[in-house]
Amino acid sequence: MAVKPGTRPAPKGKTRPERRPGVLARRPRPRLSFRFIQEVVAELKKVTWPSRDEVVRLTLVVIVVSVAVGALLGTVDLIFAWLMERLLLP
Repeated sequence: MAVKPGTRPAPKGKTRPERRPGVLARRPRPRLSFRFIQEVVAELKKVTWPSRDEVVRLTLVVIVVSVAVGALLGTVDLIFAWLMERLLLP
């Protein structure tokens, strides 16, 4: 029995089962086609995009609400820290 150079022969009596590829290796890879890109562009043209004024206004609303919630949570945290300090430390 000829053995390829650099390989070891399998031990007698023990055969390894053939390994199957994993789940991800068996899935076919999606190919990015020109038709797909055309369809994406066509769908993006159907979108009703907000005006610049609307984007600025809604961005400011998000920033103001975020700052307000942060201030509220910070105040609650300070109150709880003060209470724990008073209750736990004599």
